Amino acid sequence: MKIYFAGSITGGRNYQSVYKVIVDYLKHLGHTVLTEHVAYPSQGYIKDYQKVFKSDMLMLYNCDLLIAEVSCPSTGVGYEVASALYLDKPVLCLFKEGVEISSLIKGNTSKLINVYSYSSETELLRIIKRYLNEPPE
Repeated sequence: MKIYFAGSITGGRNYQSVYKVIVDYLKHLGHTVLTEHVAYPSQGYIKDYQKVFKSDMLMLYNCDLLIAEVSCPSTGVGYEVASALYLDKPVLCLFKEGVEISSLIKGNTSKLINVYSYSSETELLRIIKRYLNEPPE
């Protein structure tokens, strides 16, 4: 499966280690992560903003699923989630238990979006595995 992973970059890197766990796990399961650079700051980022926009939108268009770690507020991640839903892509949003996330994510009633909190890395990976084995209809 081609997965677009979304996590905060310019909005804050507090959860970068979690992004790495998610991306590494998805790759371990045999999936293609189109945006694995989000988890690896050493890969560098493109500074041509139009190029980034076009590239990201093309990857969103071509992905099978968007997985977003939404614990750190990010306008970019919110834009990616909304764009994926507009493109009729399933979306899995994950956030650290106890973190207050946007009502626009938490309160979304679309059948394409699933939002789960996790309290540990083990629980996070269990949620991802369960979701990938039983995606929404």
